[in-house]
Amino acid sequence: MPNIIHTDLTLIKENSPYRVNEDVKIEESVIINIEPGVTILMAKNTEILCHGSFNAMGSEFEPINIIPLESDGYFNSLYFLNSEA
Repeated sequence: MPNIIHTDLTLIKENSPYRVNEDVKIEESVIINIEPGVTILMAKNTEILCHGSFNAMGSEFEPINIIPLESDGYFNSLYFLNSEA
């Protein structure tokens, strides 16, 4: 994933998993749509900072997974600042 997202973006299952290797900033007025079944792999110490809209459209049968890249790893967080989540 790009580290700064300036335009609307849809993450689709067919292109999953998506890797976050460095911090990601979602700009104001930008809409991120995450389709059911998408996995986002977060590298150690990374975060997603959202100033826009974050639409995670998972379901019981096709959840969205935001997990550490390494099985024994961790990531910092997802921040929503003045955003619509």
